[in-house]
Amino acid sequence: MIRFRIPRSHLGGLAIVSLLLSSALAAQTAGFPDRLVFGGDRNYPPFERLKDEEPSGFNVDLAQALGAQSGTVIEHRLADWPTIVRALEAGEVDVVPMLVSPQREEQFLFTTPFHYIEHAIYARADVPPVYAVEDLVGAKVAVESRSFAQRQLEVEDIRTIPVLAVTTPDALNSLVRGDADYAILAAPIADRLIQTGRLPVSRLGPPFWPRGYAFAVREDRPELHAWLQQELELTIATGAYQGVYNRWRTQIHPMATNEKIARIMLALLLFFLGVAIIFVVWSWSLRRQVAARTRDLKRALEQTQDAESQARYLADYDLNTELAKPLCFARLVDEVLCSPDQASNGRELAIMQLAELDEVVGAFGRVYSQELIRNFAQALRQVVTGPCGYFGRGVFATLADSGVVEELPERLATEGHDEAQYFHFVTGSARYPEDGRSSDRLIKCAETALAYSLSHRSHWTCYSASLEPDPQDLEIVSRFRDERLQGIYSVFQPQLDLKTGAVVGVEALVRWNHPKFGMLPPARFIPLIEKVGMISHITVRMIDDAVRLSAQQRKLNQPLIISVNIAVHDLLETDLRKVIKDSLDRYDGRPEDLKLELTETSFAGDSPWVRFSLQGLTEMGVSLAIDDFGTGYSSLAYLSQFSVQELKIDSTFVTDMTTNNKNSSIVQSTIALAQHLGLICVAEGAEDEATLDLLRTYGCDRLQGFVFSRPLPELELLDFLKQHDAAQTPEASS
Repeated sequence: MIRFRIPRSHLGGLAIVSLLLSSALAAQTAGFPDRLVFGGDRNYPPFERLKDEEPSGFNVDLAQALGAQSGTVIEHRLADWPTIVRALEAGEVDVVPMLVSPQREEQFLFTTPFHYIEHAIYARADVPPVYAVEDLVGAKVAVESRSFAQRQLEVEDIRTIPVLAVTTPDALNSLVRGDADYAILAAPIADRLIQTGRLPVSRLGPPFWPRGYAFAVREDRPELHAWLQQELELTIATGAYQGVYNRWRTQIHPMATNEKIARIMLALLLFFLGVAIIFVVWSWSLRRQVAARTRDLKRALEQTQDAESQARYLADYDLNTELAKPLCFARLVDEVLCSPDQASNGRELAIMQLAELDEVVGAFGRVYSQELIRNFAQALRQVVTGPCGYFGRGVFATLADSGVVEELPERLATEGHDEAQYFHFVTGSARYPEDGRSSDRLIKCAETALAYSLSHRSHWTCYSASLEPDPQDLEIVSRFRDERLQGIYSVFQPQLDLKTGAVVGVEALVRWNHPKFGMLPPARFIPLIEKVGMISHITVRMIDDAVRLSAQQRKLNQPLIISVNIAVHDLLETDLRKVIKDSLDRYDGRPEDLKLELTETSFAGDSPWVRFSLQGLTEMGVSLAIDDFGTGYSSLAYLSQFSVQELKIDSTFVTDMTTNNKNSSIVQSTIALAQHLGLICVAEGAEDEATLDLLRTYGCDRLQGFVFSRPLPELELLDFLKQHDAAQTPEASS
């Protein structure tokens, strides 16, 4: 395994540097919180684990060393890995050590890696051996939920059958039980657990996926990231890091310890054999061992230096494009801007995004898209002399002379790679020094300009203060992030069966009484919450409310199916099966009383993970409905490929169907399609009796709209149901 070590010859110089930096660091850390919570995996030895209910491990000791040198009290919270990642996202813990990846860099800020970890494939002895990740296609593969390995299989498009586990021991036990054929796990942790637990599992082939292991914080906490980076550098400079490493070295690298013991035993054996035979033979053998050991040590030192150099390169540069990653690019930009050369005046920082890259991946595949990205990077290096970076997902950045940015499309087409004529990209830029004097400020301004270019279909936009987002939008997102679900509540709109007149279900809808702006319509805040990736918090709340109310009604012998809207982000990033199971267990609910409504765009692209998630939900007994039908994905293939029971016609077609012949035809055709496919058809947005009568004429199954009932708070809904049931009884009608 690759590890981070500091040559003894450098420690003295680094200590002096740390003393010179102390005054500056003291100024920057003044006022920093005196208490921090570090999160971690509860069973990830030797890096972190709960031992006798107390946190222990290399990461725990390293965090305590950071706190000791700054006077900060460090607390530790260890749990299963998915829980800890969600706790970091929610701000319940401050710092979590994790493997660095491009996907995680889009969500978190990382320090310099303080260790490097590789993964390996594991299996039982009776399973056919494989030696490469590509050979796992179609196999049942155990990985930790929300782990680097799970995400990397998706990035590399290795189509396995995932067996998700919450901890590394759970993943290994799934191999022992036969629930999985193989497992992809972090090698040092899995090796140690196999050795200590004497599990009938072994590693197949060499390790792979070397990745830096670093401290991660949320993107909205740059001051904490800066503090961590500074304190980590100080622990290295003062030798505190080396002290922590030395305490755990034998557990992090147990094979090295066994090898050392074996060599000592061999030397002793040779010694006694030499005494028993003749001194000359012993002396000659000893000299050969010393020479061989010297060669081995020299070779090992060279390999370690090469590995550390490669690891540093991997941490700073993207392998596909050979361009700097975001942190490295920012550092290079600051070096140029801070140089005494006056040529840094009149510079322009540009961020470019390849347009429609997702469509390219869908049409031509991941290999072609990677080649397109690589060709664009080569062309960019040919026409720009300043720093160039790659931020992932087809987003590039460069610092160029003023005026060059406007010429980039033409220059890339004429001077770049042979395939440059196929490049289609949009650009946002910011000027130095008018818009900022640091890389952070210039990158932020250029990203704002790029967002404007994308939303307004503009080829290039230069930053100006007028492009900054609406302050009210920022206030809405900020309040949601700080206060989460305060003021958020559910209302419920009943569905009417047009044949029987009975209430056959309700749809749970979210409302927000904002502490500053009052009642906000969902169309105002839902897109903002989705954009910042926090919509899952609302989804979990709505599912919990729906299960609670449906369980309450079933106990009263009045079963009620409640529908909840979910977004594609929920399918890709949230373990919905666990969320639903937890709510069902909490309220003693039944899965058949819950229905999930997905928009058509949730099926676009036919993601394997979306398919896997929907299949798992269906197997639980949860029913599925397609919401807003007719406004999204044009293909109808998913109606037969997915286990969908209900189709809801979007209100834009229903509201004016009595006066708009085209919309009336669309509604009638959709009802006929649903009947042909054996699906229940629900019309949303009916507001008058004429629309209701026309829907009955067309044979629509159910109706949801103001003509029957507006969305109601929970208590009003219960009164409505009682009154409606009473009106439906024969006694009431007589």
